[in-house]
Amino acid sequence: MNRRHVFDTLLRLARYNSVQVGAYAIDLGSFMLVLMATDAPPIVANLISKVLAGTFAFFLHHVFTFRSTGDIRREAMRYFVLLSANAPLSTGLLLVSGLCLAPVPAKLTADAAGIVLNFWLAQRIVFRHRVLGDVHW
Repeated sequence: MNRRHVFDTLLRLARYNSVQVGAYAIDLGSFMLVLMATDAPPIVANLISKVLAGTFAFFLHHVFTFRSTGDIRREAMRYFVLLSANAPLSTGLLLVSGLCLAPVPAKLTADAAGIVLNFWLAQRIVFRHRVLGDVHW
């Protein structure tokens, strides 16, 4: 792996994390809103918040993070398959952490576990067609 490739990957990871901060604000905010505004259990609130945040993140990752040149419909399908696999994993971790933590700290703990894995999977499976040498913001 050459320096340019390492630099591109680190820069892409930085862009990924910046998008994820915004997506996580939507995720956590909608999770808390659903909990406070309804009698929905934390699992339902988590699933709703994941769909909202995932939709936001997909579009920004397509354009900004990975600068994809692939077919957006196919990428969307792969992204939401990945998201649908992530949601049960996150929900399972939420249930386990919820045994000893309140809902919001349990959610923070569960979601922190998936960040690097999701970046790697999105880069390898979803956004495979990218502008090469995409170091410019």
